[in-house]
Amino acid sequence: MQRVSTIMQFRCEQATAKSCGINQAEKRAAAVEKFTRAFKRAAKAGQLAPGVTPHGAAVSLHAYMCGLFSDYLRYDKPFAIDKLAPELVENFFRGISRLEAKKARRPAPARKRA
Repeated sequence: MQRVSTIMQFRCEQATAKSCGINQAEKRAAAVEKFTRAFKRAAKAGQLAPGVTPHGAAVSLHAYMCGLFSDYLRYDKPFAIDKLAPELVENFFRGISRLEAKKARRPAPARKRA
């Protein structure tokens, strides 16, 4: 299955490259729009970190997920996606979450000097 997916993803034949590219662009745009709507709801609920826009978060998520799948498909057994996926997705969302941003801004406790 990984081999078939790799061929479909990375080996668009010359004769169909134009239609393949259009189809991929349309799929990307639709995914980013869906993610943007979800992140707008998150922003309204105060869940996005300061400076994170819904559209920027949507494009980032799409790029992140495409990169993970691309690496998984392109390279021979780069990581166990079924085992690491929850951690990888959590790492992404921790970076754009308002709660995590607040934690990161807390000053470190003062150290006693010897």
